[in-house]
Amino acid sequence: MNEKEIKELKRILEFSCEKKDVLVYSFDASEFKGKALGVALPRSVKEVQEIMKYCNKKNIPLTPRGGGTSLTGSSAGFNSIVLDLSKMNKIIRFDKKNKIVIVEPGVILDDLNSYLKKFDLIFPVIPASHKSCEIGGMISTNAAGERAIKYGKMIDWIKNLEVILANGKKINVKENKLRDFVGKEGITGVITRVELKVKEINKTRSMDYEKFRDYDELLKRIEEVKKNKNVSAIEFLNSFCAELMGLEKTNHLIIEYESNNGKIKSIREIQKIWRIREACGPVLTQKDYVIMEDPRIPLKKMKDFLNFLNKNNIPCFGHIGIGILHPRFKLNQKELIKKMFQKVKEIKGDVSGEHGIGVIKKEFLSKKEIINFKKLKEKYDKKNILNRGKII
Repeated sequence: MNEKEIKELKRILEFSCEKKDVLVYSFDASEFKGKALGVALPRSVKEVQEIMKYCNKKNIPLTPRGGGTSLTGSSAGFNSIVLDLSKMNKIIRFDKKNKIVIVEPGVILDDLNSYLKKFDLIFPVIPASHKSCEIGGMISTNAAGERAIKYGKMIDWIKNLEVILANGKKINVKENKLRDFVGKEGITGVITRVELKVKEINKTRSMDYEKFRDYDELLKRIEEVKKNKNVSAIEFLNSFCAELMGLEKTNHLIIEYESNNGKIKSIREIQKIWRIREACGPVLTQKDYVIMEDPRIPLKKMKDFLNFLNKNNIPCFGHIGIGILHPRFKLNQKELIKKMFQKVKEIKGDVSGEHGIGVIKKEFLSKKEIINFKKLKEKYDKKNILNRGKII
């Protein structure tokens, strides 16, 4: 960018291209090293529209960003201006009667649920990064979470989106059109307002905590409990993960119920088990397993995939009830990661269940997926200024 363009951007909104800011916004929570040209921090829909009109006219790439928790490089600058939406963080309107809340994209999930708790309500899509992830980012990857078996993913809780297209045009999106923007990592438009459905907090919980050495027995148990409508979570730790956690070296299964169906009734004991599950990521990171993937595996092929992990000594945990697992790798295991993705493709799984594609996984997309993404780009962002170089 030249001095004239920088001056114009500073006229439109808060903008910086200082070295320290450029460095920070060249990274996200992944191992990807990008290159930000600068950072823009809009505080209003109007500012988002103006910068997108200007960048579209000048063909300057923009990377939308929320909390920077992406594990795929999706929110890191990539020879682009990073559009940091974290200052657009207001809860605009709450309708308790209809259980609807309207928020800006920069609202942090924990802050939203802290607000809703006062009304005995909750937004139930809760990923592990709930303390820092923002609603806009969750929409961009169609986030799931530990209770996805009962509450699904982000798209199941969105009633309406306000989106700014690359040319600055504002549109409202709902129903079938939501899929053009949810899970698309900001390549089709920038979300500026979200209408979300919320629900009552369920105060009755119980749990089963079981151990299995045999995969057939494990998978039979999963099939059995999935039929119970009160099941809210089916979480898994494989034997290598359990050993690194200081637990018995076998496969651990956590089943949570929103009823009294489980053997464990004590809230204190349930919370203790959840703390073990939520510590998996941090503990494995401390053990140098810093790379986390998120393949989605068909349940009928799950035994094949678990055997692959076992054969290659790969620690893993995740939402096995919906087929999403989180194998962990060390930095020097890049070839093993590629080998794992080839296995995922072989058994017709998805390379990403909830984290997105970003830069890191785009080489593993099928031709059909690439064609579909290109069609959306042609429809909404002809000049390809939004998150250029990501996904496709």
